[in-house]
Amino acid sequence: STQQSIAVLRELYDIGVLVNAAHCIEDALNIIIDKSTVFVNMPAGSIAFYDAGTGELRIAASKGFSKEFLKTDKWKVKPNSMTAYILSQKKSVIISDVQKEPSFNNPIMLNEGIRAIIAIPLFANSRIIGILYVDDFKPREFTEDDISFLSLLGIQATFAIEKFQLLKELKSNNDILLEAKDYLQNVLNDSADIIITADIDGKIVEFNRGAESILGYKRDEVIGSQVS
Repeated sequence: STQQSIAVLRELYDIGVLVNAAHCIEDALNIIIDKSTVFVNMPAGSIAFYDAGTGELRIAASKGFSKEFLKTDKWKVKPNSMTAYILSQKKSVIISDVQKEPSFNNPIMLNEGIRAIIAIPLFANSRIIGILYVDDFKPREFTEDDISFLSLLGIQATFAIEKFQLLKELKSNNDILLEAKDYLQNVLNDSADIIITADIDGKIVEFNRGAESILGYKRDEVIGSQVS
C-alpha cells in the first residue's frame, strides 16, 4: 500500500542518516546489517569485501554468528562455488533452503546451521566490491519487499564503502604531503647555503639559518620585508 511504501522510504532515509553520521566504516556497515536483519526478521547477516586482485572475500562486519564461524574471516573464492556464482550476478541471489540447493557446498555455513540466504552483490562503477549476506537458521520464503529493501540497503553499503575508502586515500595523500613538507623544511633549515624565498609581491617569507649566518640578519627581522 501507499502507506507501507512511505514507511519503507522513511526507514531507508533514517538508515541513510545514521550511515552518513557514522565515524568509521565498521560502524556504518554494522548499522546496515542490523537494520537489514531487523527489517526481514532474520537473525544473522554479514558484509564481506571482495578483492579482485587476490580473489578473496573478507568479513568486514557481521551479526548473529558463533565465534567458531567467525574464525574464518577470509576465504578464497573457488571456481564453480556458490560464492563465485553470487559474484557473477548483477542481482540478488536467493536461497530458500540450502539443503535443497545442489550447488551449495560450503561446509562452514552448513555447520553453522544456516538454511536460508539472501546475497546482494555490491557494485561500484560496474566493479564488484563485496557482498551483503542476510541469513536464517531455518528455511523460509522471501517477499519482493524483502528483496527490494535489501537491494536498496546494498546500495547504501556501497556508498558507505566508497566514502570511507576515499577518506582513507585522502588521509594517506595528506600524510604524504605533510611528510614531504617536513622534509623540505628540514632541508631549508639545515642547509649552510643562503636560501631566501619571497611571495609574488617581493616580500620575504622564508629566511634560513644559512642566510642568518652569512648575512648577519635574524629570520624574524626580515620576514615580511621586501627582498630588494
